[in-house]
Amino acid sequence: MNEWVSIFIALSVAGSGILLFSCLSTYLSKGMFSAKWHYWNRMLSLFLFLVPIFLLFKLFPSVKQEETLFYSLSHYSINETSLSLPLLVIQILFAIWLVGTVIASLRVYYVHQTFIKKLKANYVSIPNDHFAQSLLSKNIKEMNLQTNIKLTFCQVNISPILVGVVKPTIVLPMYDIPDDELDMIIKHELTHFKKKDLWVKQAMLLAMILHWYNPLIYVLQKELTKWSELSCDEDVVIRMSHAERKKYGETILNIMHRANQDSEFDFLGVTFAAGQRNLKSRLTNILKVKAGSKPITILSTAIFISIAFIGMASSVLAHENTPRVSNNYSQQDVNLVPLESLGKESQEHLEQSTPLDSVERSNESQSFKEEQESIINQEEITLKQSEENNLIFIEEEVTLNGEIILVED
Repeated sequence: MNEWVSIFIALSVAGSGILLFSCLSTYLSKGMFSAKWHYWNRMLSLFLFLVPIFLLFKLFPSVKQEETLFYSLSHYSINETSLSLPLLVIQILFAIWLVGTVIASLRVYYVHQTFIKKLKANYVSIPNDHFAQSLLSKNIKEMNLQTNIKLTFCQVNISPILVGVVKPTIVLPMYDIPDDELDMIIKHELTHFKKKDLWVKQAMLLAMILHWYNPLIYVLQKELTKWSELSCDEDVVIRMSHAERKKYGETILNIMHRANQDSEFDFLGVTFAAGQRNLKSRLTNILKVKAGSKPITILSTAIFISIAFIGMASSVLAHENTPRVSNNYSQQDVNLVPLESLGKESQEHLEQSTPLDSVERSNESQSFKEEQESIINQEEITLKQSEENNLIFIEEEVTLNGEIILVED
């Protein structure tokens, strides 16, 4: 139970901290860095929400040895100054989290199944000789993709969307789309596929289920959707002329105008028109995209590594300073390791480097030491007196019945 609390607190602290730091860096950078850089920062936050990297340190032998020594010493000394929670409180928190996780899982499953049934009920297969199929093959070859991605029409008037992690499919609306716009749409969706954005979406779903209690996880979901689209647009238009970029922006506007609904299933797939919320940012970024200079690339890489280091450090610190169960210490809670089970080197290291003991053992040792010193001092005083007076033989005259008897000691 303690480990569960420490792990989830550490994950939430690290993920939330990096998300806030990333949003602050986005505000301060004023468009200096690419959309891809901002997207990677959000993915770093998602990674820290899901992966307990502080547990990876236990894989190193030196760390495992020190941890074993610490737990063995915990039998004699327990840090009472750390924050502690009653066992009942932790059990209640675990029950609330578990119920919330089950509800969040059922909600995601229901929405996913509803979406899939809706699509399958309105699928219309595209013939192999259709122009859209030739555009798909052309773009796959140009992008050097090894995939059997499918293309299909949907009778529901939705925005073009890429769905399916195992069987990726590009779903297009039934209305007629000009050939040049269709080419840009297919290229956009294939770019999402190449960047593994569907996998990021699935990981985001898992994080939303596990961290449903954290409001920042929903902020992260919106941020990932936003920067995923901006990053994809950036990769698509980076080699386009100004006129082609304007056409690409017009295609986005046309798709949003033709679709009779906003993307209500954004978190299940990656769409071409991801709603009006980020429309202004997308259109502006499309026209401003340019290849980054070498100094900017070096600076952005250095900042990203720094952010990653801060995230890992905050994760480890949060894990080490989480509440523990109070007044319920047991062999299982502390994970004690018998001293006899340690190796010879570990025992020697324990004797040389860590002379810790409990208060009672310390007091007993101190009392015994004082008593021994007192006895030694008295013997030394007696010996000195004997040497000074040269009392080797003591003769006493004792008169017994008129006789003198010499008594030797």
